[in-house]
Amino acid sequence: MVLKKLRYNTLLLVSYLFCIIFIVSKAETPPVQTWLKTSWDAPHLLLEIIESVSIDNSTAYYPLINEFINQGLFSSELTYHEVYNAALDVIESKQYLSTPTSISILEFSLSLHTTAPAIQAYYHYYNTTVVPSKQEFDVNFNPECEVWVDWHGHQACNVENFKKLTGISKTGSFDKLPNSSDQHPKLLSFDHVLSSNAGTTKPLIILYADISSPSFVPFHQFITDLVNNEKAEYVLRYKPPKGSQNSLYLAGYGVELALKKTDYIVIDDRKVESDDHNEKENENSESYNDSHSDKLNEHLFDEDISEIKPLTTSAIKDLGLKATQFIISSPNPLSTLAQLSQNLPKYSYHIAQLNLNSSLKQEIKINQNYVGLDSNSFWLNGLTVDPSSVDPFSLLKLLRRERQNVLSLMSLNMTSRQAVELLASPIILELKSSQDLVKGIFDVRDKSEKKNIITWFNDIEKDKRYKNWPPRMFDILQPIYPGQMRYIRKNLFNVLFVIDLSSMKGLEIINDTKMFIERNIPIRFGLIPLVIKEKNESIIMAKIFYYLIDQYTIPSIMQFFSEVLNELKNSPSANIVKIAEKQFNKVTNDQTPKDETSVKSFDYFTKSDTESSLEEQISGATEFINKFRINADGKGKGALFVNGKYFDIDDNYQRDMVQTITEHTVFIQQKVYVGEISDHTDIFEYFMTLPRVPSRRNPHVFVSDSQPLNVINLVDKKHESDEKLNNIRYIYSTKQDDNEVPISLLLITNFDSEYGARQGLEALKYLDESSNVRIAFIHNPSTQPSAREDISLSSFIYFILHSSEANTVDMPDLPKILKEAIEEYLNIEDNIKMPFIEQTESQEIPIPDSESINPARSFGWQFADKVKSQTYWKEWNSLTRKTLKLNENDTAIIVNGRVVGPFIKEDLFIVDDFRLLIDIEFSERIEPVINAAKAANLTVQLNRSNYSDFISKATSIIATSMISDVPLGLFGGQDLKRDLSFKKLKSEHSKIVIGDTEAALYKISVLIDPLSETAQKWSTILEILSQIDGVAIELYFNPKMNLVEIPIKRFYRYVLEPKLKFNTTTGNLIAPSAHFSNLPEDPLLTLGMDVIQAWLVTPKVSIHDLDNIRLANLDSRLRIKGVESVFELKNILIEGHARDMTLQAPPSGLQIVLGTKNNPVMVDTIVMANLGYLQLKANPGIWTFSLREGKSSEIFNIQSVGSEGWYSRNVEEIGNEIVLNNFEGLIIYPRFTRKPGKENEDVLKFEEKDGIWNYFVNKFSKNVSKNKAEINIFSVASGHLYERFLSIMILSVLKHTKSRVKFWFIENFLSPSFKDFIPHMAKEYNFEYELVTYKWPHWLRAQKEKQRTIWGYKILFLDVLFPLDLDKVIFVDADQIVRADLKELVDMDLQGAPYGYTPFCDNRPEMDGFRFWKHGYWKDHLKGKSYHISALYVVDLQRFRHMAAGDQIRGQYQSLSIDPNSLANLDQDLPNNMQHIVPIFSLPLEWLWCETWCSDESFERARTIDLCNNPLTKEPKLDRARRQVPEWESYDKEVATFAARISQLQKVLITESNIQSKSTIEVSSKSEIPVKTTTHEDL
Repeated sequence: MVLKKLRYNTLLLVSYLFCIIFIVSKAETPPVQTWLKTSWDAPHLLLEIIESVSIDNSTAYYPLINEFINQGLFSSELTYHEVYNAALDVIESKQYLSTPTSISILEFSLSLHTTAPAIQAYYHYYNTTVVPSKQEFDVNFNPECEVWVDWHGHQACNVENFKKLTGISKTGSFDKLPNSSDQHPKLLSFDHVLSSNAGTTKPLIILYADISSPSFVPFHQFITDLVNNEKAEYVLRYKPPKGSQNSLYLAGYGVELALKKTDYIVIDDRKVESDDHNEKENENSESYNDSHSDKLNEHLFDEDISEIKPLTTSAIKDLGLKATQFIISSPNPLSTLAQLSQNLPKYSYHIAQLNLNSSLKQEIKINQNYVGLDSNSFWLNGLTVDPSSVDPFSLLKLLRRERQNVLSLMSLNMTSRQAVELLASPIILELKSSQDLVKGIFDVRDKSEKKNIITWFNDIEKDKRYKNWPPRMFDILQPIYPGQMRYIRKNLFNVLFVIDLSSMKGLEIINDTKMFIERNIPIRFGLIPLVIKEKNESIIMAKIFYYLIDQYTIPSIMQFFSEVLNELKNSPSANIVKIAEKQFNKVTNDQTPKDETSVKSFDYFTKSDTESSLEEQISGATEFINKFRINADGKGKGALFVNGKYFDIDDNYQRDMVQTITEHTVFIQQKVYVGEISDHTDIFEYFMTLPRVPSRRNPHVFVSDSQPLNVINLVDKKHESDEKLNNIRYIYSTKQDDNEVPISLLLITNFDSEYGARQGLEALKYLDESSNVRIAFIHNPSTQPSAREDISLSSFIYFILHSSEANTVDMPDLPKILKEAIEEYLNIEDNIKMPFIEQTESQEIPIPDSESINPARSFGWQFADKVKSQTYWKEWNSLTRKTLKLNENDTAIIVNGRVVGPFIKEDLFIVDDFRLLIDIEFSERIEPVINAAKAANLTVQLNRSNYSDFISKATSIIATSMISDVPLGLFGGQDLKRDLSFKKLKSEHSKIVIGDTEAALYKISVLIDPLSETAQKWSTILEILSQIDGVAIELYFNPKMNLVEIPIKRFYRYVLEPKLKFNTTTGNLIAPSAHFSNLPEDPLLTLGMDVIQAWLVTPKVSIHDLDNIRLANLDSRLRIKGVESVFELKNILIEGHARDMTLQAPPSGLQIVLGTKNNPVMVDTIVMANLGYLQLKANPGIWTFSLREGKSSEIFNIQSVGSEGWYSRNVEEIGNEIVLNNFEGLIIYPRFTRKPGKENEDVLKFEEKDGIWNYFVNKFSKNVSKNKAEINIFSVASGHLYERFLSIMILSVLKHTKSRVKFWFIENFLSPSFKDFIPHMAKEYNFEYELVTYKWPHWLRAQKEKQRTIWGYKILFLDVLFPLDLDKVIFVDADQIVRADLKELVDMDLQGAPYGYTPFCDNRPEMDGFRFWKHGYWKDHLKGKSYHISALYVVDLQRFRHMAAGDQIRGQYQSLSIDPNSLANLDQDLPNNMQHIVPIFSLPLEWLWCETWCSDESFERARTIDLCNNPLTKEPKLDRARRQVPEWESYDKEVATFAARISQLQKVLITESNIQSKSTIEVSSKSEIPVKTTTHEDL
C-alpha cells in the first residue's frame, strides 16, 4: 500500500512539474534575445541552394542553374519562401538529390548557411584580386559591368562583344584563339568547371556574374551552348551585387546568461531606479519544506514562480539522479532535457522534491563503477566523436560522410540496419584493436651465419650491472609512479639503431645510448651501421666499428665514438676520417686487443679490399638495409626499431621510443596476466615471432606519417568510374578453381613502357602462386611517344581483356597469354636490363628463346585497333587523374580500395612486394570484413565473381569510413575510432530511444550527464538531429552522484533549427535568435557567446550593459522588449602550427602576413614558441601567405604553407595561397627553412624596419617616428560601469601629460555603446586609440568565468596583441585615476626586466590578515621578493619578446591551471609566481596607491589611485570613487556632459517600417532585431 501510494505521489509530482514548466514559460518577465550576424552581407538564397546541392552532387551544379533559369527563379518577384519552395520542388522532382535523407540534410545545411562563406570567397576574390588586377593591366576595363567574360585577360560585357573578341563564326568556332601573350586563366580550387566529355583541351571561358542581373541568363545560355558543342570549357564565378543587401543572420552557436557573483556592486548607478536589491533578495529567499507535498503543490501551480530557490546540501546530493528520472518519465524526453538543463537554476528546487527510484540509482552506480566512460560521450554509427566536434557544422559533415558509407554498403544488397551494424561490427573493431599494438613490427633478428651483423651494447639478462634486479615477469604487474620504468632482469625492450656513424646525428645517438646504459635505463640497445654506397666515410666508419667490436670492449668503443663526436662538434668542418684516425690510434695504443695477431692499422680501413670477415659484415649490413629499405630516400637519416617497431630517425626519436615502450608495457602486462608470457619467455623472440610479422619492408606497403593510408570507396558515384570498375575484366589464377577470391588487385601503369611491362610481369608471376587474388590491368599512358610505335602492349591488353573479341579467350588461358605477350614485348625491346634493379636469381625475367612458343600471335595482338584501345584507356582518366590524382605514366596498385603508390621509376614492385602487400592488407583490413560479413550471413548466396566484388567493395567502404577527412596534423591522427563500449552499459532504467533504429542511416548514441553544461548544448543539437530523416538516437544517462553544489550556474540557449524559417505572411526569412523568457528578475546575469573555436565574435548592437543584466532594473518602456543584442562574427580564424625545418623547432617570433595578390599585407601575426602557434584573423576569401619584410624574410624561406596538413606539398607545387571558404576556419601547418648562413640568426632581435605593422603607419605618413605616440596605454573593461571608469581614466591621463597618447583596448569585452562613443572622445580630446583582439588558443586551458578570462588577457598574450614596432606599453586598470605624467614610466629604466609592477603597500595594519604573500607557500616561494599588484604595470615589449617571456608565461599558466584552486588572482599570481624566471622591476610605491592596502598618509604622494576592492568593507566602487578622489566627480561630469552632447547631435530614430522596407530578413514575432544607434545615454 505504501509503495502504491509512493508511485501515485511520484506520478502526480511529475505531472505538476510538467505543468509548472509550461506555466512558467507563459509568465511575463522581460525577455532576453540575441542575434548573431556576419560582417558580410547575405548572398542570394538561390546561390546557397545551388552550392549546397553541389556538395552532394557535383554534376548537378550547371543543370540546376539551367532549371532555375527555366523556372524564372533568378529574375522573379517571388518571395524568399516561394523561391525556396520552388527550388526544392525542382531538386526533388528532377532527382538532383535522390539518395535517402539528402533533402533533409540539404535543408539543415541551408539553415546553417554553410555555403555562404564559399560564395563570399568568390566576392572577396573579385573585389581584392580580379578588379585591382584588371584596373592595373587593362585600361579598357569597365568595373560597372554586372556580367562579363574574362577571355584570357580581356573583358567582354555582353554576348556581342564576346563574339567580336573571339571571332566566333556561325558554326560556333573561335577564329581568334588566345595567343601566348594573353593571360592564362587560373582555376580556383572550388571552381565549378563545365566541359564536354571530349578528351581534348578547350579554351576556358570565365564568367563573372551577378546572377540577379538580367544580363546573366543570355550570357550563361550562350556559353553553355558553346560547351555543349564541344567548343569551350566554362567556369561561373559570382561577383557581388550592387547596392545594400540583407544581413546574414547565423545559427549554430550558444548564448549563456551566467549568474554573476555580487560581492561588490558593479552596476552603473545611473541606470538604477531604486536601491532595493538586498530587500528583494531577502524576499525571495524562502524555501519549501521538502517533505510537505501540499506546500510543494501550492508553489508548483503558482504562476508567478520565476525565482531561484536555495537548496540544502542534502537536497543537492541526488539532484542529477532525480533530473534523469524526471526526463526519462516525460512524454518528450529530448525537449524536457533541453528545458531542464538550460533553465536549471530556476527548476533545481522543484526537481529536488522528487522521490528517487532506487533501481535507477543502482543502475547508474553500476555503470559508473564498472564501465568507466567519460561523463559525456557521443557516437555516430559507433564512430567516436570528440566532444569538441559536437557542433552543427562538424556534425553535418559527419552525417554526409556516414550517409555515403551506409548507402555504399546498402548498394551491396544490405538493409540500412545491416550496413550500420557492419560499419560498427565488434569483430572488425576488436581485431583492429588487437592489431594496433603490434602494427609496424618487423622481424629484425640477426639471421647471418655468424650472428655478427647486429651488435648489442648491453644485455640485461646477462650483464653484471643488472645482477640485483628481480627476474620475475610478474613484477611488471606491480604499480609504479607515472613516468617510471620497471627494473626487471629481462630484455623487455630492445632498441635497435641503424645509423650513419659518419654523421653528427649518428654519433649523438651513440652518445645518448652510452648515457642511457650508464644510468641503468632498463632497455637493451643494439646497432647496425648504416652503409651508404655513395658516402665512403660511412663505409669506413662501419668497418672501424665492426673491427673495434671484434677486438675491444664495448665501453672503450663507445668512448671512441664520444671522443670523435666531441672533436667534430669543436670543428664541424673537419674531416671525420681524420678525427677517427686520431681516436682509433689512441684506442689501439691504450687498449689491449682480444687477438693481437689480428691487429690492423688505420690505413687498412680506407682500402676497398679489406678482409673477408669485415666485407661479410658490411655486406650483411647492406642486405639488412636493403631488405628494410632504410635509406630509401637517400638522405641517410637512419632508422630505429623498438621491439621490431619501425621509426625513421628524427629529432623526436626518443619520444617515439618512450611512447612505444609504454604501449608495449601494456601489451606485455596483458600477456603476462593471461599466462602467455612467463619467466622463461624470450621477449625479443616473442615479438619477432608474432603472427604475420614481416621480415622485409617496403615503404609503400606500410602506413606511416609520410605515407598515410590512402583508400578509395570503390562504389562512390563521385569517382565517375564506378561503372567501369564494375565491368572491368579480372585475371584469375589457374590454382583458384571455384574457390572464393576475396582480394581484387588493380595494377595501373604505362604498359607501353619497359618499366610498366616488367611491373605487369611481376604481378602475373605473383598471381601464379596465389589462390586468393585476382588481377586487372589499367593502362596509364604517356603523351610522349613510346620507343616502338609499331608495337603496343596496352592495345594487346585491351584486345585480350576488354574488346568484343575478348570473350573468345578462355579464362584459364589469360594469365599464360598475357605473361608470354609481355615477355615477347620485353624481348622485342632487346631485353634491356633495368639498371635500377639489383639482379638476383629470384628476379631474373625469363625470356623465351623463340617467338614460336608465343601463342599470343594467333590473336593478332600487333594488329589490334589502337584507336579503340586509346579511346578505351582515356575513359579511365576520371579514375587515374581525378580520383587517384596520378600523373601520366605513373604506376600505382589498388588492393580492395587501398591505393599504393605512385612509385618512382627506380622502384619496381616485385613478387616479394606483392606478397608482403597482400599479407598486410588481408590481415589488417580484408580478413576482419570477411569474418564480420560471414557472421552476419551477408555472403551466403554469392558466386565467385559476386563474392570477390562484395568483399573488395565492402573492404574499401569500411576502410574509408575509418580515415578522417581532416589532414594529419599536430593533434590528430589519420584513423577514426569506432567504439561500442556504450553497449556495456546497463540501460533498463537509464536509457531512452528516439526514432526507428531498424531503418536509420544515422544511429546516434550519446552518454550524457543531464545536469552539465555539455547537456545544455547537446540537448538542442540532439533535438534538432532527431527531426532529420534517417536519424535514430539512443540516449544513455550518466548523472553525477553525490553532488555538493548546483552543477550549472547559468541559463543557456543553443540557436539551431532543422530548416530555414519563413514568415508565412510576408514570405521573408526569419532570423534565428537565442530567446530567453521568464527569467528570474533579481539575479545579476552576464551574457556570453558560446561559439566554435574558429569564430571571433564581438557585440555589435545593444543599449544594455550585457555584462551586468538585472531585469528588475529595466524601466517600464523596456520591459516588453527586454534586453536585446546583436553580435557580429567579425572574423573566421586561420590558425596554425609552424615549424623551422632547419632547426627542427618552432620559429618563435617569426612574422607572418596574410593578404592578396595586389595587397599582400592585410593581416599579420607572429609565431609563438608554444607549439609554433600562429593566429590570423581572416574572413572568407583567397589569401596569400607570406613572410613580413625585414628579418623574417631575410632569415627564412617558406617551404610550405601547410594548407593540406602536416605533410603538405611545397609552395613550388601548390603555391602560397590559402582558401578560406567555410565557417569552421582552417588549421595550417606551415614549414620554413633558414637561408644558408642564417642558421644561428635570431629573428626576435628587433630592428626599427622590422615592425610588423609599420605598413599601417606608412600609409599615412612618410615619417614614421613623428607619428608615433609617446605614451601607449593598454586597458580592458567589461560592463558599462567599468567603461564609465575607463572614460574617466582616459581623461585623467590626458590632463597630466603634454605627450601624444595612444590607448589600446581589447575589443572582445567592450560594449557596442562604448565602441560608438570612443571615436568621438578621441577626436574631442586629441588622442589615438586602437582596438586589438586575440582569440584564446584552443590548446591553452580556458577559464570559465568571464572575469578570469579578462585577467588572462592582461598577461598571457602581451607578445601577440600589439604591433612589433611598439617598444613599451603601460597597462592601467580602468578604475584608476592618474595624477602624474605617465611619460615618466615610459622613460623609466627597467634594468633589464621585461616589465615593471608596483609592490603591494605594507602600511595599513588592519589588512595584515589578508596579505597572503606574507606566509605559507607565497612566503617560501618569493624568497624575500615583493608581491606586486597588477593594476598598473609597464611592459618593455622588445625585451619581453626577445626573452620569449610570453611563451614561458603561457607554459607556466598551462602547468599551474591544471589545479582549479591555483592562480586565484590570475593576472597577479602568474607574473609574481614567475619572478625567478621572468624578472619584475619593482616600481616606486607612489606609482600606485590603493586605500585597501596603503596608509592615508601616503595618499598625497600617489601618482595613480586605484579603486581596488576592500574585502573587509566591500564598499561599492562608485561610492569609494566619490568619497576618496576629489577630482573624480568633475571628471565624471565632464565625460557625461560630452556624451550627452554627442547623443543629442547624432540620435537617429529608425522605425519598424524603415527596417522592414530595407530587409527581407525578419525576426520572430517575439521581438524585432535591434538596430544600431549612436545613443550614449549609458555613458
